[in-house]
Parts: sequence; structure tokens; C-alpha cells
Amino acid sequence: MVELYRLAPNPNQSRGGDIGELNPKTQKIMRQNFASALNGGLNAIYKSLEVRLQGEDDNTLVFYLKEMDDASENQLLRVLKDNNGHNFGNALRAMAFHELVFSGDNYHRSFSKTDFIEWSYKYESYLAELRKSAAQMSGAYQRNSGLP
Repeated sequence: MVELYRLAPNPNQSRGGDIGELNPKTQKIMRQNFASALNGGLNAIYKSLEVRLQGEDDNTLVFYLKEMDDASENQLLRVLKDNNGHNFGNALRAMAFHELVFSGDNYHRSFSKTDFIEWSYKYESYLAELRKSAAQMSGAYQRNSGLP
């Protein structure tokens, strides 16, 4: 988390209204934290479900369930896409995931960045709020740790 706060924009920095993507290092840390939180939360409900990252840059989010099939994938995706998938789609885009995979011993289905865009809603506003939150966390961390 310390690294995430250090990479976040300084709340005193002017961004000139730019709502570009987040720093790639920040995105990677966010992907790792997101996958870890999902794994812990979902594993409490679905004991045999594993959420992990794959790819050279940890940019593929994988939901693995040994007995995964169309029905379980649809149910899980429905849970993740609650509220029409807007927050889930926005999060996948903001963290720069390249692929979302549902897999099992005899099952594999993947979704690409194009799908995340379709699942998104008011992405620019979502990203602006995410940047604002990251800047606030960074400012709080800096005040509490004595960093410049």
C-alpha cells in the first residue's frame, strides 16, 4: 500500500483537468490488491473458487473453479456485474486489465478490453473520482509519515 500511495498524484499537483489513465505501476499494484481482495472475499462464499492474476504484467484476471461451467460462470459474472456491471467494467478498465478469464478443468471463457468498455458507464467520471481518492490517500499518507 505504501508504494501505491507514493505513486498516486500529489493532491497539490495540478493535473490541468487531464483525465488520462493511471500510472502503469499504480495500475499493477491496484490489480494485485483487487485480485487479492476478490480472492479472499469470494473464497469465503465459494470455498473452491480461486481468483488469481496471470500474464507478464499481472493483467489477466482469472476466476478458477474446478467444476466451472456456463451456469456457474454466468452466476459469478452476474454477481460481479451487479448494478449493470458499471463499477466492475470501470474497475477493469481503470486498472488496465487486458483479459478476464473464467476457467475450470473442462471450461474456458474469456472477455477482452472491448467487453470492459461495453460494461462501463460514465468512465471518465469514475476515473476522476478514483484519481481524487488516490490523491487524498497519498496526501494523508504523506502527512502521517512526514514525507514531502
